[in-house]
Amino acid sequence: AETSAENANAAPAMIYAAGTEAAGNGLDASGTDAPGEAANETNEAAAESKNSLTGDDIISFARQFVGNRYRYGGTSLTGGIDCSGFTMAVYNHFGISLPHSSSSQRSAGSSVGSLSEAQPGDLVCYSGHVALYMGNGQIVHAQNARNGITISNANYNRILSIRRLL
Repeated sequence: AETSAENANAAPAMIYAAGTEAAGNGLDASGTDAPGEAANETNEAAAESKNSLTGDDIISFARQFVGNRYRYGGTSLTGGIDCSGFTMAVYNHFGISLPHSSSSQRSAGSSVGSLSEAQPGDLVCYSGHVALYMGNGQIVHAQNARNGITISNANYNRILSIRRLL
């Protein structure tokens, strides 16, 4: 359970321009394969794309990487990525910036009261881990070196926080 002080300190997700639309081509956490490409877009365009973005869009993009490998500290959706890198890269593809730290992501966006109130695309935060809520009690996440990017039951471990970015 979160305290009201934690909620008061919650920072909204930072919005930057959307990355490339190409997927499965070795994209890094920036969502692009060309450094600085995203900087050419305006904040207004990014905000507009965020307003039309749905959690289902987030999950649809994330699901295509199921089966790819986990790598601690990794930021490549196809070459190896860790849990916070996964959530960071998925959201960054749509122009929403997250830190590469599961504990820092725990304060992104706004708080969601419980799993029963969670919507697709919400961050599900655990101790030392973060995942994307898919709906129906399921998450997609970069779990560990053995399982890689996989789909699991959201209650596989004690949930510390659920955060909404959209």
